[in-house]
Amino acid sequence: GYGDITAFNIRQIYVDTVLPYDINYRVGRFFLDFEGDHGLYVDNDAIFGDYRVDGFQFSKNWGSFSAKAVVGRNTGFDRSYTWYDDVTEEDYDLFANGYMNYALDLTWQPNEKFFAGINGNWFNEDGDLVDGSYNFSTYSVYASYNFTPAIALQGLYYWQDIDEDILKDPAVAHKRNLGGTEDSPKAWKATLDIKQDLLKFTAFRFEYMQQDNTFLGVRDPYSFGVDSGTVASISDNMPWNNGTSKLFFVYADQKWNDKWSSYLRYQQADFDTNGLDDAKGYGVGVTYQYTPAVAFRLAYDCVDYGDGNIANHGDAFKDGKDHVFQFRTAINF
Repeated sequence: GYGDITAFNIRQIYVDTVLPYDINYRVGRFFLDFEGDHGLYVDNDAIFGDYRVDGFQFSKNWGSFSAKAVVGRNTGFDRSYTWYDDVTEEDYDLFANGYMNYALDLTWQPNEKFFAGINGNWFNEDGDLVDGSYNFSTYSVYASYNFTPAIALQGLYYWQDIDEDILKDPAVAHKRNLGGTEDSPKAWKATLDIKQDLLKFTAFRFEYMQQDNTFLGVRDPYSFGVDSGTVASISDNMPWNNGTSKLFFVYADQKWNDKWSSYLRYQQADFDTNGLDDAKGYGVGVTYQYTPAVAFRLAYDCVDYGDGNIANHGDAFKDGKDHVFQFRTAINF
């Protein structure tokens, strides 16, 4: 598992093969990302998932039905999850290797326009690292319908069952603990996706999300980067309490020709908490495809956290604005 060799980290390494009865089999280290598999998010991240797992994956199709099952380990409180972004190295060592992870995804797609599915994800703590019970389960239902090849409406609903000791532990509730006690939090998202084929000059994606503040998930799906806590995010001030955060996201991307493309993005978050301002963010980026294998991107992103958050709730929260400029070179081999 990861962490066994100091300063040595392989992001993904796995082998795919086919077992009898046409069962697809994967063994190794890979990412568990059911939302991404079904195209239920763009930009940065899923509500829940998109983390690496060391283990086994089985999948099979029966006509319009498909199933995927995962048995894994060493997933628990991975650094890719922001519910745990503020804990100490001591807490990390305590939680990182103490979980078994089981997941099951069932999907029905009767035609090209529609699909729906259900998903379950179970984290079982070994019980030999900490006192108490630290298990939690996450369930979801999802659906997508294409009115035309260029217009799709998608919906996703999550609910969780969290053991009481997780709610009380500061390593989980991090520094923004404002008294969260909800042990069955919910999260949901509705999306309207319009492709550039329809509008010609741009594609548009509109997302509205509600997420209980004790929901164990990515917590910053609209962050500018893939590594939690390293760049500004409208969710940086999301507290750990019994409120429900409301997030709105608009993403417009344009492909001008084979060489040039661009995007615009806007995000807003209301944390349902007295004394916490709404957070707003916006960004723009331009990509130049220099050769089929090399691309350059220049991008800018800004987050406005509002004012008075530190005065009202302490220095674990953020005030003012944060800006990021990025120049990225991508090379495909």
